[in-house]
Amino acid sequence: MPAMIASNLVALAGLGIGCADATDYHWDPMLMVSGNYNDNYGFDSGNVQKVSVDGSIVDASLHVSIINPDAHFEITPAVHSVYYPGQSQFDANNVFVDSQFEQLWPRGNFTLNENFWSQDVLTSYLPTTAINAPLGQNSPGADLASVTERVRQDLLLLAPIANFELSSREHLEIRAQFLGVDYSQAVYGQLQNFKNYSGSLGLGFDVSPQSTVTVRGIASDLRPVSGSGANTYGAEGEWRTHLSEVVQSYAKLGVEHTSFNQAQYGQSAATSVSGGIGISRKFIAYDLFADFARSVSPDSYGTIVVRNDLRTRLEHKFSGQTSGYVGLRYINQVALGNNSAGFVGQRYGQGALGVEWRIYRQFSIISEYVYTTYKEYAGNAQAAGSNAVTISLKYQPHRPAEEFRVNIGR
Repeated sequence: MPAMIASNLVALAGLGIGCADATDYHWDPMLMVSGNYNDNYGFDSGNVQKVSVDGSIVDASLHVSIINPDAHFEITPAVHSVYYPGQSQFDANNVFVDSQFEQLWPRGNFTLNENFWSQDVLTSYLPTTAINAPLGQNSPGADLASVTERVRQDLLLLAPIANFELSSREHLEIRAQFLGVDYSQAVYGQLQNFKNYSGSLGLGFDVSPQSTVTVRGIASDLRPVSGSGANTYGAEGEWRTHLSEVVQSYAKLGVEHTSFNQAQYGQSAATSVSGGIGISRKFIAYDLFADFARSVSPDSYGTIVVRNDLRTRLEHKFSGQTSGYVGLRYINQVALGNNSAGFVGQRYGQGALGVEWRIYRQFSIISEYVYTTYKEYAGNAQAAGSNAVTISLKYQPHRPAEEFRVNIGR
């Protein structure tokens, strides 16, 4: 968190260097109060007694952006509070801060993305069908731990990106990323503190005014607190097209080699294939997002795993005041090579649908139904499922009257 505050102060100082008269400021507060029911909050399965909960959820955030001709800074602090009378072990107060700083030059740009959160590791920790990461990018952090006790997670992600034009059709891309994850207590096979350093160097070629092919060299260094570690390096190729603001797509394929240094089991290595394909398409009354990605990344226990991640979402505008969505999320994590000590494979899926009715420009009522399934590949473990219903009243005073899209989970 101190690193994030320092970088945000540097970003604000950089914005202040430009012409003050050309700077534009925007702020958008949001408050949402919800009633929620879940028939299996802890994802218990088999003969274990399921725990159903009903209570209230409060979400509040403030999105602030500062824009001048050659720089852009935005930050969104948010809180998520859950209260279930009679089931206080599930109560939680979670804090999130997301920010982005972008600096533009005549022949290049620099972007610094930052994410910090402090949250309880329960169902609020699990991914949803909301699209909160662009095409080809997974949500930051490891998010499939199966934990039934109260554990706190602090996560910090810093991701600087620099792009430079080498010629009219060639681009140099430099990426780096730091991911630090700390827990209030360790859970064997599920949770332990770790840090991950990664980066890439890429050369892009414009094959057309709308399409780019990029070749990258990638590397990462995983450092769990247990003393074990892993080094990954490889290469990937990506084709990306940006026909307009309403049509984007990509496809990529890569090969990575990972070397493991495990304190109890010695050294080993494995080679894996990664890739992805996806499209984002906006129609007059529809928004379509579909993305499938296969990646090699650390999980909650600081273990390198192969992660297959499917995200799909279809939004539809029924009228000027009513819209709805259908979403699907599927994640499958398996061990990479012989890196299976203490790791349990996991399968997670979620289907959701929701409707939003805008009573006025500032107020809307949102109704959602979510079915979630979770299974561990351990012994004869059975898949656990839960049904959840949420009804919310959302207040967003600066929401544009002409805005199209379902304002759920964004």
